[in-house]
Amino acid sequence: MTMNALPKFVNTIKLGAISIDSAAAEVTVYTGATDGSAIEMLSCCSTDTTAQILNLYLVDTAATSYALGAMSIPAYSGTNGSAKPVDLINATDMPQLPLNALTNPTIYLPAGYKLNAKAQSLHAAQTITVVAGARDF
Repeated sequence: MTMNALPKFVNTIKLGAISIDSAAAEVTVYTGATDGSAIEMLSCCSTDTTAQILNLYLVDTAATSYALGAMSIPAYSGTNGSAKPVDLINATDMPQLPLNALTNPTIYLPAGYKLNAKAQSLHAAQTITVVAGARDF
């Protein structure tokens, strides 16, 4: 088996952010860079008055969506000072994710793949915000 003589290291640190204001469709949070990306932080806030469910999907280059998981988002999380923002990349809700060198769960996106999010039943005039912290290779 041959090995790569030139390993790939993290090149650029980037953020992706979206606001979901309806439960209609998947929204792209982050797209994998030319040499792939590692999403190490995924945070969610909600202005909705009731708890919500946020679905995460991996979308390949053929535009096929694959479910990664569904997370509970408490009412007013991260927006009222008492309910904290939700850490979407955690070992409890996403135990299938590989761990990075610092033993933190990480979503690895190949080139052109997307991480999408969709709210199941967001109320009118309410918003869920998702922020991704990623490292492009």
